Amino acid sequence: MNDLNDLYLLLFAVQLMKFFFSKLENLLLLSDCVGLCMIKNIMLRTFELLDLYFS
Repeated sequence: MNDLNDLYLLLFAVQLMKFFFSKLENLLLLSDCVGLCMIKNIMLRTFELLDLYFS
């Protein structure tokens, strides 16, 4: 059961990355602070999830 949870976590991280890259252009068009803060938060959370999966 734990492996299934890990798989769902990895799939969520992959979907989050796909969402991030699909929205990257729109985020960069926002004001500097808002766009960059959103990008930073999305990337940090995604890498935290990937780190949890692979650790």
